[in-house]
Amino acid sequence: MDSLHTTSANSYAAHEVSAEASSSSIPHNPVQSSSPLPTTVRKKKGGSWNIWGLNGLQKQKTIHSWIQKHNLDIFGLLETKIAASNLADIETKLTPPHWKYFSNIASSPTCRILVGDKSGGDTSWPRHQDDFKNCITQSNLLQAPYTGLKYFWHNGQHGSQTIQKKLDWVFGNPQLFSTWPATHAIFQPRSISDHSAMLLNLQSPSQHPTSPFKFLNIWADRSDFIATVATSWQLPVYGNPIYQLTTKLRRLKIDLKMFHWQNTSNITGRVDNAKAKWDAAQLDLDRNPASETAKTIERTFAMHYQQLCKDEESYFKQKSRVQWLHLGDRNTSFFHKSLLHR
Repeated sequence: MDSLHTTSANSYAAHEVSAEASSSSIPHNPVQSSSPLPTTVRKKKGGSWNIWGLNGLQKQKTIHSWIQKHNLDIFGLLETKIAASNLADIETKLTPPHWKYFSNIASSPTCRILVGDKSGGDTSWPRHQDDFKNCITQSNLLQAPYTGLKYFWHNGQHGSQTIQKKLDWVFGNPQLFSTWPATHAIFQPRSISDHSAMLLNLQSPSQHPTSPFKFLNIWADRSDFIATVATSWQLPVYGNPIYQLTTKLRRLKIDLKMFHWQNTSNITGRVDNAKAKWDAAQLDLDRNPASETAKTIERTFAMHYQQLCKDEESYFKQKSRVQWLHLGDRNTSFFHKSLLHR
């Protein structure tokens, strides 16, 4: 998030014109028509951003969301500072696999210029596959966790002609996973078909009477955490040593729950609220560039937003054991439900 003081983003639109001829465009008169053939105009949209480092997960998520939100066909990122060993992995996190990338990694120790081009990728990638992905997202469907085969379809060929694909999926809506949070699918080895058979187990986890207390790692990073623990622990308790220990632990748990409610609860809402305040502060500074007050307020909100983004990332990493790390999964209510069956 070092880019909070240097990042700027721009977007532009380009137009691609392609001639489209059909039998209806050929005049019946054998004399050649002077009228031009009809054309189809397709808009293309591009963007550029001096991102000032792209190794952090929060920046990768932001870039992924930016590409999707503005439906970009081509984009350029400057000062990405990506090591060659990490470049391919980061590219797959930004866009679907059919995008084609260009960079200056061959002439620089780190990639400082990264260009992504949707139209320059695999031309065999049909547009309807993007439509399918968008349909699944808009329908709030979740993929069921699965075991068994990784590739569910085989073309039956040998050697270099062999093709294996993940063509079959098991989806459910949030209501299904709320009712059966332990639901999972099994993809079996193929037999009479080139597709795998699928089994779906609808299960509920073992019920707990109360939710156990969970320590959040983000608490330890706060400057007021140690003082909160010390204040609670130093209050006197009388009795034998075991009684004193268990009593202090119970009391500390209550104090930490209150600490969480005051500082880290509803972390996503806090992030969204901080971003809105920072946006407003940037607009105010843009209107009053000479104002020292506006400068101070903008920096204060920027640092606050930066810290909350780190807290949010740490919270969800811990909550879902780092398995949710798919760029573009914004922390919405739908995303929260997707964590139920982890």
